[in-house]
Parts: sequence; structure tokens; C-alpha cells
Amino acid sequence: MRRVLGTSIVFVVCVILWGAYVRASGSGAGCGDHWPLCHGNVVPDLVRRSTAIEFTHRVTSGISFILVEVIAIIAFFKYPLQRRLALLVGISMLFEALLGAFLVLMKLVEHNPSLLRAFSGSIHLINTLVMVGALVKLYLVTLGRGNWGQRPMQGAVVSISVLFIALGVTGAMAALGDTLFPSLSFADGLRSDFEHASHVLLRIRILHPLGALFLAASAMPFAFLHAPRLGKSFCVLFLIHLAGACLNLILLAPVYLQLIHLASALALWALWVALVDELWHVS
Repeated sequence: MRRVLGTSIVFVVCVILWGAYVRASGSGAGCGDHWPLCHGNVVPDLVRRSTAIEFTHRVTSGISFILVEVIAIIAFFKYPLQRRLALLVGISMLFEALLGAFLVLMKLVEHNPSLLRAFSGSIHLINTLVMVGALVKLYLVTLGRGNWGQRPMQGAVVSISVLFIALGVTGAMAALGDTLFPSLSFADGLRSDFEHASHVLLRIRILHPLGALFLAASAMPFAFLHAPRLGKSFCVLFLIHLAGACLNLILLAPVYLQLIHLASALALWALWVALVDELWHVS
């Protein structure tokens, strides 16, 4: 179970990253407005690059859906004390699939700049973080972790976790803005952030780097002081993540750096979940 779950987490993260590539490459409408079929076919003509990219994402998403739902069912019966966690894993994966279908059927893909798309993408990101966090916690259960007992510094932990999720939302909006309205230069991008005529996705983009600095100032000292085993690793990863974010800004968010940035963000979130588990775990 442990190896299967660990492999599944890696696979799910790869599917998430491929989904980000679908958005960044403008391939969200690669299968038209059909779902779950692609252009009305089970196996479409894959001559078009966008169709191949989107169809690959749908196939891998389907595999991850089946894999995670089976794991959730097994965990529900194997770990009676963790049934709520197993249900959370299963429900969040189901919601993930429904959100993906909603984006396609409502044509909230490709070059659609609507606020509904931004809102839907934000909900999608929140659900993704919940699902990944629940999977990581379930993996820790397979390592012998039991229930959480007394929860020291619960207010601080919850607040930082909320900040993590809020930062993810601003990141999703910033990434969408970068995709829909690419900048010609760093100065051009900075200017568009403060122009009244700019799209709202550009005008709120500044919230993401500011939020990242605020989260770093809150989470890193907390982790370093209260979780000696994982705190140092968390701080080092956070610093690497911030350095990558700076590079992403300077180079105008190329697709490969967007994917690396998202991957490091998911790794940071997973490490935070493990850190909280260590802090609250009953030996």
C-alpha cells in the first residue's frame, strides 16, 4: 500500500503539471468543447499538437482518477481511524475531475480572459492543494502515523496553511495573466501591473510576490523553531522556491519555468503537511 500510494502521489503531481502545461501552451480547447470524448471520438486524430496535448492530459487524468479512488476505497476499510481522510481523498479527486469538465464545457480555456475562468481556476487550485495534502497525510498514515492528538500552536498552523492556499490562488491568477497577456519585457510587465487600463488579472498580479514574501516571513521562522527535523529542509526549499520565482519574473514566465515553479510549490506544500504531521503526531 505504501509503495503504491507513494508512486500514485508522484503520478498525480505529474498529471497536475501536465494540466498546467495544457493551460500554458493554450491547448485547453484541443478536444473542442466535448467531454469526456475528444472531438466526439474516444481516440481522436492526434495530428494537431493541441489535441495531442489535451488528449494526453485526459488519458492520464482518467488513470489518476481510477488510481486515487481505488486507494481511497482501500484506505477507508484498512484504516478505520482515518476514514474521514480517505473520504476527503476520494471526494477531492472526484471534484478535481468535475472542475476539469466544467472548464472545458463552459469553454473557460485557451484565450478566454473572463473572471469566471479566473475564479474557476482558483477553485481548481484550492481543490488540488487539498487533494495533494490529503494524499500526503494518507501516505504518512502508512508509515505508522496515527491520529493527531493535542495540537500545539494550532492557530499559527491553521493561519499559515490558509496563507499557503491563498498564495496558491494568487499564483493561479498570476499564471493565467502571464499566459493570456504575455509581456514584451520585464519593464513592460511591471508597468502593466499598475496601469488602470490593464486587465484585472494583471493589476492583481503583484499580490502573488507580496504574498510569497509574507508567507516566507511567517512560515520559515515557525518551521525552523518548532519542527527541528523537517524545519531546515522546509526553509531551504522555500528559499530555492523564491529564487526560482525571481528567475521566473525576470525571464517573463517561460513555460518550463512555470512548471518548475509549480512543482516546487507542490513539494513545499507536501513538506508543510509532513511538518504539521510531525508537530501534531501522537507517538
